[in-house]
Amino acid sequence: MKKLTLSLLVAVALLGLVENTDVVKADAPSGDALHEKADGLRKALLSGTSDELFNKLAPWLRGRCDLFKERLPDLLEEELADAPADERGQWETELHNNIIERITDRDPAGKLGVKTFEDVLKLSAANMYAADVGQLRLQADEELKPNRDAKWHEVDRAIFTAEEKLKWAPKGALATRTFGTIAFVNRFNDTMEVTCVGDGNAWQVISFKAQIGTRNVKSDGTELVKDPIFKIVDKELRAAKRSEGKQLLGAARDHLRVQWARDGSVPKKISDSTELEYFDGVYFKLRDTVYKKPDADRGAVVAEPIDDEELGWGVLYFDYGSGESDHNWYDTEKELDQALKAFQTAK
Repeated sequence: MKKLTLSLLVAVALLGLVENTDVVKADAPSGDALHEKADGLRKALLSGTSDELFNKLAPWLRGRCDLFKERLPDLLEEELADAPADERGQWETELHNNIIERITDRDPAGKLGVKTFEDVLKLSAANMYAADVGQLRLQADEELKPNRDAKWHEVDRAIFTAEEKLKWAPKGALATRTFGTIAFVNRFNDTMEVTCVGDGNAWQVISFKAQIGTRNVKSDGTELVKDPIFKIVDKELRAAKRSEGKQLLGAARDHLRVQWARDGSVPKKISDSTELEYFDGVYFKLRDTVYKKPDADRGAVVAEPIDDEELGWGVLYFDYGSGESDHNWYDTEKELDQALKAFQTAK
């Protein structure tokens, strides 16, 4: 099955939304107004609703999300166009289940109430955006509540001009625009940076990025409601890439068995006896932790995707003595964590 691409860039380009080919200049609104706009985005991301976050974005970015939602049925139909007649039903079911799984994974608290594919189609553009950008995951993480509720301080501010090529102008017009960036930090050393562009006498949010605890939330403003929610990885390509992960896992198993054979102790980390980077590949890297089954000389090592989570997480369960091994793959980190927990507590 071919890879699904839902690029708003192509769709909007075809509309020819920008006609002006002159260089455009804008005067900068005040720095205090920049702070107010950026701080509003910060509050909406950390504690607001999907609509509150969505409405903080520049109008043209909200328009791209609305366009995506309107075109979604057609884009999905395009994906199924090449399906053999006798396999179309299977392709469609796989596609719909993939989308449902991805959205529910991004909505751990179940705020969106997605159970069926019809529920997906009923989602507002704001809710699609909140799931895609990571707002719902961030707010559902109870361990990060102190981080979200902490006092945030503005630690940097910059207002500057830059020239850029207009992405949707037929003749590639240039614009000189005024940008403003505010950086916030809290006592946990979490960071958030919000970037706005001058629009007449106002600021409009075009991008933001935040590192809060272990969570990285960002929106680059160029392709909102991005492909990952709706993407299916070609099975043959995924299998080829996973073969690298299997090789890394096998090499780690062999190395750990040698360490075990020396003194009979079960290794706790790969890095205790070698450089972890030795096991880094192009698509996968090995997690440092060596997992252990209670009351048994049986271990497990994990291969994590480096960039593309579509590839999944690989685990090799093995006996230190015989070397007997079993490979398992998990599509989500949540599934991986559940499997490892069961492995470490099984009797």
